[in-house]
Amino acid sequence: MKVQLINLGRNKVNEIVYPADMKVLQRIINKHVLTTCWELSPSGKEDNEHLVLRGMDVIGKIKILKR
Repeated sequence: MKVQLINLGRNKVNEIVYPADMKVLQRIINKHVLTTCWELSPSGKEDNEHLVLRGMDVIGKIKILKR
């Protein structure tokens, strides 16, 4: 899996990561956003783009480049 992190967390991380599965991706996102209570919501723009939400706040985006 190849995933691009876009403006993620308070440090606005922009990088490409290669997690093995969704569980590893969750750990990577947890490390950058410093919380575990977030959720992924599909973005309206593209099929493979998701918003990382905490409550009603957007704390970043991820784009799945390759599964």
